[in-house]
Amino acid sequence: MSKSAFFSQPWADTLKTEIYKPTDIETTALRAQYLDAIGPGFAKENDVKYFWNMDTKIIPENNIAQKFAAWQKHLKKLIQ
Repeated sequence: MSKSAFFSQPWADTLKTEIYKPTDIETTALRAQYLDAIGPGFAKENDVKYFWNMDTKIIPENNIAQKFAAWQKHLKKLIQ
């Protein structure tokens, strides 16, 4: 889902926060590797923060109320 703007934009709108999508979508495995390197002292936090790159920044839209009203309108048409 992290690759899809279809899912990311509603999250940003609902949470009213910016969402940063990384270039590498396998961030769970990548962060585990970071912790494995930082824990025993093979790397420092500053060493690994440069490996994360942002692909897309999704900004919340303020039209969530309008979208919800439109959804309700379409839903009423379907029910009638």
